[in-house]
Amino acid sequence: MRRGGGGALLALFLFVSGATALVYEVVWMRILVTHLGSTAYAVAAILAGFMAGMGAGYELFGRLADRLRQRGSAVSLYGLLEIGIGLYALLFPFLARWVVGTPMGLGLRLAAGLALVFLPTVAMGGTLPLLAAARAAARPAAAGSVAGSLYGANTVGAAVGVLAGAFLLLPGMGAWGALFLCAGAGVAVGSAALAAGRRWERLAPAEEGPARTRPEPGGAAPRQTTHLYLVCFLTGLVALAFEVLWTRMLVMAIGGTVHAFAIILAVVLAGTGAGGLVAGRWAPALGSEGVLGILLAALAAALGASALTLGKANAIFVGLAGGFSSYGDILWSQLALSLLVMFLPAVFFGMVPPLAAGMVASRTARVGRGVGKLFAVNAAGAVAGGLVATFALVPGVGIRHSVLLLSLAVGVAGAALLVRVRPLALDFARGALLLGLAAPPLFFFAAGPWDPRQVAFGAGYRPEFLADPDQLARFDEIVAAPKLRFYRDGVTATVSVVEYGGVSYLAVGGKGMASDGEEARDHYLLAHLPLLVHPAPRRVLSIGLGMGATLEATLAHDVESVTVVEIEPAVVEACRTAFSHVGGKALGDPRVELVLDDARHYLVANPEAYDVVVCQPFHPWVSGANNLYTVEFLELVRDRLEEGGVFCLGFIHPGVATSDVRTMVRTFRQVFPAASVWKPREGGDLYMVGVMGEYFAIDGPGFLARSAAPKVAAHLEERAGIASGHALLANLLFGPAGAESFGAGGPVNRDMDPVLEFETARSLFSVKAPREALPFLLAAKEPAARHVLGLSPEEAEALLRHERVEGLIDRLGQMDGPEAEVEEEVYEQAWRLAPDDPWLQLRLAKVLGRRANRQLAAGDVDLAKATFEKAIEARPDFRPVHFQLGSLLYQQGQVEAAMPHLEASGVHEDFAPALLWRGRHYASLGQFDRARHVLAEYIRLRPGDPLGHNALGIVLAELGAPAEAERAFQAALSADPRFHEALTNLGHLYLREGRRSDAMSAFHRSLALYPDQPAVRKLVAP
Repeated sequence: MRRGGGGALLALFLFVSGATALVYEVVWMRILVTHLGSTAYAVAAILAGFMAGMGAGYELFGRLADRLRQRGSAVSLYGLLEIGIGLYALLFPFLARWVVGTPMGLGLRLAAGLALVFLPTVAMGGTLPLLAAARAAARPAAAGSVAGSLYGANTVGAAVGVLAGAFLLLPGMGAWGALFLCAGAGVAVGSAALAAGRRWERLAPAEEGPARTRPEPGGAAPRQTTHLYLVCFLTGLVALAFEVLWTRMLVMAIGGTVHAFAIILAVVLAGTGAGGLVAGRWAPALGSEGVLGILLAALAAALGASALTLGKANAIFVGLAGGFSSYGDILWSQLALSLLVMFLPAVFFGMVPPLAAGMVASRTARVGRGVGKLFAVNAAGAVAGGLVATFALVPGVGIRHSVLLLSLAVGVAGAALLVRVRPLALDFARGALLLGLAAPPLFFFAAGPWDPRQVAFGAGYRPEFLADPDQLARFDEIVAAPKLRFYRDGVTATVSVVEYGGVSYLAVGGKGMASDGEEARDHYLLAHLPLLVHPAPRRVLSIGLGMGATLEATLAHDVESVTVVEIEPAVVEACRTAFSHVGGKALGDPRVELVLDDARHYLVANPEAYDVVVCQPFHPWVSGANNLYTVEFLELVRDRLEEGGVFCLGFIHPGVATSDVRTMVRTFRQVFPAASVWKPREGGDLYMVGVMGEYFAIDGPGFLARSAAPKVAAHLEERAGIASGHALLANLLFGPAGAESFGAGGPVNRDMDPVLEFETARSLFSVKAPREALPFLLAAKEPAARHVLGLSPEEAEALLRHERVEGLIDRLGQMDGPEAEVEEEVYEQAWRLAPDDPWLQLRLAKVLGRRANRQLAAGDVDLAKATFEKAIEARPDFRPVHFQLGSLLYQQGQVEAAMPHLEASGVHEDFAPALLWRGRHYASLGQFDRARHVLAEYIRLRPGDPLGHNALGIVLAELGAPAEAERAFQAALSADPRFHEALTNLGHLYLREGRRSDAMSAFHRSLALYPDQPAVRKLVAP
């Protein structure tokens, strides 16, 4: 090999180093969060440990590289590091279990975890300065080009490693397979580097010495390079901070699957690597403070432009992914949006360190030390940026204002450099300076305030929406329809609550998690079921708070204590405020202890035992949630259960392939032999119930007695729509034998082989039927009586009757949009079997209401009335049907017949006209106080309707309150200045008060708007 060659080989070495390093880091992070938890604090500390180790490696090996007498020695040392990293990677899982998995305080375990990642990342950080110094020994005048090209190759390799890990290695080989493959690649590259290093040592003269450059005349004063180190620190800080911001915003648009996260990180790394390669190619021409200042100004503008795209990320993604035909379409759309938002700024970020390195190297005699120190400072900035963004900026000022502040910081740094050196043509320099300072605020104000409803829309979590052309065309309307009730950029995720149709919906990171509508039923049953299976529950652990429905249901039972573990503080705030009617009140119960922590970490750190553990249903395809569905987590829960204790795990099955459901059932059954699987009526969740014991059997009389306890029975009926314990028992699908049979042949989901996380991410957009697994689950159903002991003949008959009801409803669930007639027939049959079932009453009332509306549309009014009456018979308190029937009767002039139904409509936005009609009717009867009350409620719901204000004004005038009446009429005119009736009524009020001049003015204005008023004309006649 000729002297001075080998640049391509060194770049290849670093490309492979970058690829394997990212796979290692992903696997190590997965291992550590299972022991330390995935709280923002633990994750930030681990990431900081990674970056700190890299920075220390840059500095340490940069200094060492300059002391090596031959560049071949630097390459050989690189080879040893690479081999050592690969071997350490294989030992890491064992070390983590032995060191971090030991029961001790979080601080000690966190320190141990940081120590585990610090050593190998120091070695990883050493690879770049060693090879940069080796390459610069052959090209001492091109240190910047060398640093840029090698840095670029290393970072592009990291991007490839991220994608290979997420799409090929981890799903195909598991974490162990990925570690072995990458370790093998690392050992191979290290061995090749050792061979190359020894060859260069033989070919190169011994006096070659350390890589040096010739300092500029006058030596290298510290002030000549200090500003470059500061620039690299700042760009490192802003780069990591923006990566946090970009990731937080993009996952609320493209989704939070492991593939989406991999694409986001890969785009950042690829852009950074491309920037390094560009800088390496043009470093000699661009290596000046003036050019660096211009680059920072351009970076500030590019970052500021994020305000335009991030706020509309969901709209852009809908435009890209709408009408998708495969998961590949979704992935390409995720990539396109990520490139649009992040690639150009990432390129600029990647150009800064190599350009600065070239300038530092030209002013120092030690290339390795200078380059190493500069990259170390950049890594230190990255450590600070991740921490500042996560714990200060995002929760403090929000993501939108963080974009502005960080962009401005870069613009100010660029301006400082431009002012310092006055580069190029003065006009161009001024333009660049203005660009860096003015662009961020201009983009910020041009983007305007972000609509939180669009920001948190979560298009990437809605395959049905993205596949529906009608909904896609109405995107803006759908986004604007809900009312925002809560929005907070939390430490780990953005939490929002919107209200639509009287139902409040909770979203975390853009993903819908709960609502207080019919879906809440599943969350209530998640608690009721295990608490009724257990004979005498006292201590309960509830994992995940959500809107607090599960906690509320738990407190209906006679338990002594409930520990709630929730990872995100903003979820607690949302529960207390937007869901105060559900879990907000429950949090104030003295039996409740709220713990802000990761569930796995809490279980590791706290050895207390519980009678019942309940885990909210999460989505295993959301990155990180899979940790609650692995064998290791289930074993951890099992070890925290008292003898005879019960664990209930929620699993969301719509949108998940049947094979994935089988995997989850098999995984659960492996840890809990006494396992059973339950499916709530029409619910989207499965409940997997594991009992600490050898056999699964339910004490029938005890279960029914506990379900009939006054507080429990009332909560089951009012909140969950369950009329009796028999109805709840009928939700049992199968016990241990059925679970074993259903899960047979499927893989087991493990921490080191997370098959569910990868497979469910694909099936979310690939499953043709939303409830694909349902027919297979129902086919495996066993008679509930097989597992319920001690029932009397009458109770057994009641249970069988409710199972028939469930069978009828499941029949509908397997149909793809059943015909209305079929739906009505099924619900009527089910209702006849269980007429006291509140859920069936509600369902039948709804389908009968729809039937009545079809009859109205066909012109058969009498038949529609009869159908409405039948719906009311099924569910007497169903307000929508009362409102529809009352409206029909009122509009037909049957006011007296309409009133009971309008009164039963209550006070609700959807039924507001009933209040107006009632107010007018009460006034006609002389019941003015009653009329005043309902009209005030109407105005509260419809403040912009002049009819309500006008009617209230008439009532107030009759009550002898002229001033209030005048204000009501004026409010009507404010709502509609052309509402002549309010002017006429105002004129009559003025006449009554003796204000003839004001009355005549009001009458004339009314006549100008509507001349056909003979009585008014008579009043104004001379």
